Amino acid sequence: PETDNIKLKSNLLKQLENPVHWAETIRNMINDGINQFIEVGPGKILQGLNRRINKDTVNFGISNLKDIQSFEV
Repeated sequence: PETDNIKLKSNLLKQLENPVHWAETIRNMINDGINQFIEVGPGKILQGLNRRINKDTVNFGISNLKDIQSFEV
């Protein structure tokens, strides 16, 4: 995890130009105790990828204002 603003900006720019290691990132998050994920945007691609990485993950999707308004934490 990164919290430094300058490094965050640099890392985001690198992600635009380089492959994203999604499976590795999700596995690291699961190893850190995270098992619930929220995909923001249209579609369910990342939710499906997460389920293939680990079938025990809980995945939610938010794709419009109605989803945001009805989402409960």
